[in-house]
Amino acid sequence: MAMRFIVRINSDKCVEYGYCIKSCAYGVLEIIDNVKYVCAGGTKNCKGRNDCSEECETEAMRIIHM
Repeated sequence: MAMRFIVRINSDKCVEYGYCIKSCAYGVLEIIDNVKYVCAGGTKNCKGRNDCSEECETEAMRIIHM
């Protein structure tokens, strides 16, 4: 059974420190048009690890496992 999860990014809380990008083992996070962080190509390459959300000091990013 495939792991199911949702990546939520609250752009109002994001202060663009970049810790989430540096901690992502799969390189799926990026900044588009200098506006906050997004999962590049959706979550198709994301494996649902919490490394990025754990590094987010403002709790702007969460991975919700279902």
